[in-house]
Amino acid sequence: ELNSLGIIIPSLDVTASQIQSLRKNMNLSQSVFAKLLNVSSSSIKQWEQGTRHPTGATKVLLEVLEKSPHLLDYRLSV
Repeated sequence: ELNSLGIIIPSLDVTASQIQSLRKNMNLSQSVFAKLLNVSSSSIKQWEQGTRHPTGATKVLLEVLEKSPHLLDYRLSV
């Protein structure tokens, strides 16, 4: 359907180093970053080590956070 409308959604790749850099730029620990994304701390660790990769909506959320790292600040009560 998208092709018939001329809409192209590019594939999205998020590397281990991008995830780690994003988390560090946001000044968050792995456990806090995991809670923010609603995933396990183990997932964050594995993503940053490159042994697993985020999928689906999480990949899109990571891409959005890379462009706007303060987007979810409202979820962090400091």
